[in-house]
Amino acid sequence: MVYGGKPSRGCQNCKKSHIKCDEKRPQCSLCVKRKLVCPGYQDAFDLVLRDQTSLMEKKAKVRREREKSSRSPESTPSPPSSQALQIVDHQEPKPIAGLTSVASVPIPVPSLDVNIEQYALCYFFTTYILHDHNKDAQRGHFEFLLPSMQASSRDDPISIITTAVSMLTLVGRPGMRFLEGPARQKFGEGLRSAAAAINDPEKSKQDATLMAVLMLSFGEGLIAVAEKKAPTHAHAKGAVALVKHRGVDNFSNETSRGLLLAVRTSMINQAILHSQPVEAFPSEWKDHLKQLPHNAASNLTMLGEDVAFFKAAAHNLLHRPDPDDITTNELQTCLTFGYELERKFGDWVFWFSERSTPAIAADISPEALEHFDAYSNTMHVYTDISHTNVWNAYRLQRLAALNYLVGCEHHLLRLDPTSVMPVRPEFRLQTMRQLVDDICASVPFSLGDRGLHGIGLRTTNISYPWFYGEACPARHHRKAVALGGWFLAGPLSIYPTLDMVTPYFGEPVLPRQQKIWMARQLVRCRSFYGVDEGSKDEGAPAPTNATGQALEPDRIRMQTTKYVMY
Repeated sequence: MVYGGKPSRGCQNCKKSHIKCDEKRPQCSLCVKRKLVCPGYQDAFDLVLRDQTSLMEKKAKVRREREKSSRSPESTPSPPSSQALQIVDHQEPKPIAGLTSVASVPIPVPSLDVNIEQYALCYFFTTYILHDHNKDAQRGHFEFLLPSMQASSRDDPISIITTAVSMLTLVGRPGMRFLEGPARQKFGEGLRSAAAAINDPEKSKQDATLMAVLMLSFGEGLIAVAEKKAPTHAHAKGAVALVKHRGVDNFSNETSRGLLLAVRTSMINQAILHSQPVEAFPSEWKDHLKQLPHNAASNLTMLGEDVAFFKAAAHNLLHRPDPDDITTNELQTCLTFGYELERKFGDWVFWFSERSTPAIAADISPEALEHFDAYSNTMHVYTDISHTNVWNAYRLQRLAALNYLVGCEHHLLRLDPTSVMPVRPEFRLQTMRQLVDDICASVPFSLGDRGLHGIGLRTTNISYPWFYGEACPARHHRKAVALGGWFLAGPLSIYPTLDMVTPYFGEPVLPRQQKIWMARQLVRCRSFYGVDEGSKDEGAPAPTNATGQALEPDRIRMQTTKYVMY
């Protein structure tokens, strides 16, 4: 099952004739005019959730033929044998029902007699799922994956798709590229299985089916990373359609409400990214959405609805074909909403600061700052890496709002120079710079010295900054290795979007050296997951290593896609 975009809703007669149908009921006008029996219209839900299995099979067939034609007998790769693949984990992982437990260190690369699907599942759960889930940071679906797997059989969609996703997470690891073909085939099998569940009146309303669709969305993101493309978020849109199909009465337990929150989070993130208002749910959902779990992350998600609305309104206002059509009243109305949004951000920061506040790292000696490649001699530590993700999500949302708030203020001053702004321009500039500086200060805590100074990507000797008088605990070591790069992909990609307000301040928001540093950290994050470099563009500075040497001759474009895992 996959959402395939907006298909034609016309009757079959008009489709065959390639004529636009007016969709009148019970019969369209063209059928009546041509004296034909109008066959009617396909169900709207069936249109949204079209089966694209044939397309996936076609792509897989072309890929297999291409690989077969380009592979000679001498160069045919075989799966690696006993070479060590290590997962950093100093604690004994919890057992998964029905799965063989994976030892913490080291884990051998599977040989020919190893069940690769079982191996991939163990790796995925040990590395990404079996962490202590911080309740302030829960707003996704991963915390419900283990119970769903335990209650499913091998032939259920959630089991097949999770196996495919587990194999996809291994593809980027050193020596595991041979898994790409089998992983994509398994993913196609999961698509067929999910389509069958969607078309079943009973299964389509089960939590396991919605979880399967959300896992398809995550798998789509992994495939997009491997192909160096922006994900289409087709399955995320399919999850929204499935939620509406289930109806408000089918979200009464803790798991279903958690999955609904995950879908809502995805909707809001996409709306902010594309400067669009969040898609409205039917009116009967309004009270139900207010009853979703409340924590720091979910409250920030709900605040994101206002960010998406403000950004969409300001974007449409400032991008009118004729700027002279913009009135002062329209700008003032938009700014009033923006100022209220700033107040809400302040309330959220005050509330969350009581639970988690970034602190200065214990060791900020020149040697430590250089070792961790810290920017501007600052390294922040947090109580949990999930808190880092929540704080950076707040910074991203506020920067997105400030971008357009500053743009509206600038345009209002051009129309009416006597207008009085509540905050002077230099203070707005200082706020935006501080938000980006705080993102940069979270990088050493998230990445440690992984990939620096010859320290490998899969070794156990990675170190991280920590609090005064305390040793870095094993739980942070394990979670940071697994999630640090994912959590930073979006925050580090923010710098190109800040240039739009340069005319207002008369100077760039960020210095060039900071942009270069952020680009270099993005290259590090890519290397952790087997992605070498992005598409090339003139819009970003050339990343360099710690000594200033260019990593690649051309400039690169940093994707702004954010993979939300928790």
